[in-house]
Amino acid sequence: MHKFHLLLNSSAYNFSSNTTNELFFNPKWTLMPVVSLLIFIFSSIGNGLLLIVFIKERSLRTPFNIYVMNLLIANLVCLVFQFPMDIFSSLYSSWLLGERACTLYLYANFVLEANICNAHLLIAINRIWAVCNPLSYLTVHSVRTAVVLCIGVWVYVHVAVSPVVFVDALYYRLPLYMTGCLMNAPQQKIWCAMVQVIYWIPEIVMILTVPLMFLVKRAPTASQVAEQNNKIAPVRFFYDGPNGKKRAIPKISITNPSDAAHRSVNASVPALGGIQTPDTHLKSRKGKRDRTHGVLVLTLLTMSVAICWTPSNVYYTISLSQLIDNEVFYQLQTVLFIVQTVVDPVIFMLALANLRTAVFRLFRLSSWTLRLT
Repeated sequence: MHKFHLLLNSSAYNFSSNTTNELFFNPKWTLMPVVSLLIFIFSSIGNGLLLIVFIKERSLRTPFNIYVMNLLIANLVCLVFQFPMDIFSSLYSSWLLGERACTLYLYANFVLEANICNAHLLIAINRIWAVCNPLSYLTVHSVRTAVVLCIGVWVYVHVAVSPVVFVDALYYRLPLYMTGCLMNAPQQKIWCAMVQVIYWIPEIVMILTVPLMFLVKRAPTASQVAEQNNKIAPVRFFYDGPNGKKRAIPKISITNPSDAAHRSVNASVPALGGIQTPDTHLKSRKGKRDRTHGVLVLTLLTMSVAICWTPSNVYYTISLSQLIDNEVFYQLQTVLFIVQTVVDPVIFMLALANLRTAVFRLFRLSSWTLRLT
């Protein structure tokens, strides 16, 4: 919902000549502020509730769920710093909150929204790692690794995106009474184009990741190929039995040199990769289940992102080079983009069974506590 293009489209806001007091006491409850307010309420409830569940349930803090928590936090931070001012600016035909609030608003529009996009990107990268190199993922990836990656992405986004906001505030911002709280994009075209690339990268990577994952999952793994190669047709090995007769054993036999009679001993050969103990077997099953849930999460997220983000990315990319004077399209892409903050917690609830169980448990505990009081 970043608005650097609107400086080229002054008709997007109908600035009146009324006084500040008249503007303040005459809010316009049109479609946009109403929809933004509803999205703010539902998104705050959804993201906040799931984050509370993650905080209360230590068992849910798996390495993959760290990325889920990171996305929930990114959504909530953007909701807190951007949506109230966004709703306020939609109610009035001029910016009434001052220069500093405008800088914070543009910071949220550019930096915090880019951070949401890249939080989705982290989930895609995590799934690529888990599916393409599961051995490395199981041995190297940990909660600490996930936390470091999440912090690294926050730093990357701030380093790459925030300069365009602060340079605009220091050197290029036009008077608020003329244009409202908007980015002076013509003065920073190259940097704004770079910012738009940062918005495009997560969506493109996510869309490419889903078919890649299914191709990798369908392709035989190295262990499966080795297991297939080790399958030998039944062969009969003969040895002289106690009665001097030869017996046929339909299994692979290994000669045991320590046997004084040097008779063949029917020994079982462990499968490639060693013998699986109950602990390793359970860990393998758990890892496979987590990967399956992660793939489902990414698939659903990618579908929603393709629907919600594409109109916005196309709109702002075109706006870098030419004017788009279409208020309906602007409002549509804005609503779709912010709806993603509502869809994210719904997807996590649908795809993550353990999280869903924890949420239901929390509600049952709350209702039981209310009955006691």
